Amino acid sequence: MLKRNITFVLLTGVFAVLHAQDPHFSNFWATPYYINPSFISALTDPVAGATYRNQWPGLSSAYVTYGAFFSQPVENLNSTIGLSLLHDIQGDGVLTRTGFNALYSYAIKINKQVSLSAGLQLSYNINKVNTGKLVFESDLTGSNPGTNMLGNEKISSGFADFVLGFTAFIGENFFTGFSAHHLTKARIDYSESYAENLYPRYIFQVGGNLSADTRNYKDKIIFKPGLQLQLQDKYTELLYGSSAVINPFVIGLWARNDLKFNFDALILLAGFSRNEYNFYYSYDVNMKNMHFFSPGIGAHEVTFLYKFKYNEKRKKYRAIKCPDI
Repeated sequence: MLKRNITFVLLTGVFAVLHAQDPHFSNFWATPYYINPSFISALTDPVAGATYRNQWPGLSSAYVTYGAFFSQPVENLNSTIGLSLLHDIQGDGVLTRTGFNALYSYAIKINKQVSLSAGLQLSYNINKVNTGKLVFESDLTGSNPGTNMLGNEKISSGFADFVLGFTAFIGENFFTGFSAHHLTKARIDYSESYAENLYPRYIFQVGGNLSADTRNYKDKIIFKPGLQLQLQDKYTELLYGSSAVINPFVIGLWARNDLKFNFDALILLAGFSRNEYNFYYSYDVNMKNMHFFSPGIGAHEVTFLYKFKYNEKRKKYRAIKCPDI
């Protein structure tokens, strides 16, 4: 017991910095299952997807996140159900969190131009700590070998959680939404003597599709601007910019900063979207300190989506018009 207490006294400094924050994705258009459960109403066909994000890869994989999901519209009920999995790794495996999530969204048409969607996500999360992966100064310098009192502790805890979300779709091109995460103020137990509350996370979104006049092109150019504000404890994150779909290619330029406009990253996005197949890659250029302008301090994010196509005759049941994502 004394050994475990010492472990978490020493780790308190690490956790105080992390404050049990959630991982984030740069391409929110491609991760609706993670942002807002009501937004999956925009998926009018069954969709399967996977996302990989590696932040600061030059620092021994400091933050790596894997996500996967599947959504299925329910005919004649204006509903969409889904399943998702999120696996987040911090400090090369010192901290990990795995979430198993079930999603449900119901949409109702208010008038010819406006429809509303409400969503619920229920989840169970497993949090693990592995002190055997900690790296100390003595490991780097070779001084005082054999003095590691922490050993190879592996501690696991679990907690249930839920998310509520609401989205308003305006016509076929615009939307605005709000979601509230961790409303139970889930408690993450790192040991018998140390625990943290997972702070509620609030997300506001607005976005849409804008068509450009392209007389010299066979297909229209679609601009997809968006803005997303995240609030969690004392942290704020504002993500904004636009992507452009030039069939079949997608390019985008986005930025992320706090409300005082302290810039965190400039986000470059490129992708390919053709029929059922959708592939996106984004790179976060670190803007906190231009001295760190290097691939090792940025972030790589890759998303693949596969859209299963309904027979056109069967798609008529959907009375809700939503922006395509």
